[in-house]
Amino acid sequence: MTEPLRLWKGEVLPEWVDANRHMNDGYYAVAFGEASWRVQDHLGLDAEYRERTGGTLYSVEAHLTWDRELALGQRLHIESLVLGVDTKRLRVFHRLFASDEGCSAATMDVMMLHVAQAEGGVRTAPFPADIARHLERVAAEHAALGVPAEAGRTVRNIGNRVPQPSG
Repeated sequence: MTEPLRLWKGEVLPEWVDANRHMNDGYYAVAFGEASWRVQDHLGLDAEYRERTGGTLYSVEAHLTWDRELALGQRLHIESLVLGVDTKRLRVFHRLFASDEGCSAATMDVMMLHVAQAEGGVRTAPFPADIARHLERVAAEHAALGVPAEAGRTVRNIGNRVPQPSG
C-alpha cells in the first residue's frame, strides 16, 4: 500500500512564536517550504539534478489552511502527497501534524513550475522524460490514497460583496 511521503520533521522554534504565544502563520509556510525541498530531493530533483541540468522547481501558487495552534517546542512532522503532474507542473499537498497529539495542524496545497536556469535568465521547461515518468508513477500511486478535503480550496468571499478589478 502506498503511503504519503514523510520526509520532514521538526519542532516549533522560539523565533517562530508570536505575541499570541503560538506559532506565527508565516512559519507554517517555512515548514512547508522545507518539506517541499525534501519532496523535490526524494523525487530526483535534488542538488545533483539542479547542477547537472539547470532545472529546478519554483513554487507559483499555494493555499494554506490552519486547523490548530501550535506552541513552543511542539514536535511536528509533515506528510506529503503528489496530487498531479503535467509536462511542466507538479502539484503537492502537505499536511502538518502535531506529532505527539497525532492531529492535523495545517495544510498547504502548492503548485510548482519546472524551470531551466541559465545565464540568460529563467524560463519554463518540460521535465526530462525519465523524471516525468517517475513523477507520473508517484502521482498515480498517491491517487489511490484519495484527494484530501482541503485540496483545491480557495478563499471565499464573505457577505454579498464581490471585489471588482480596479481601473
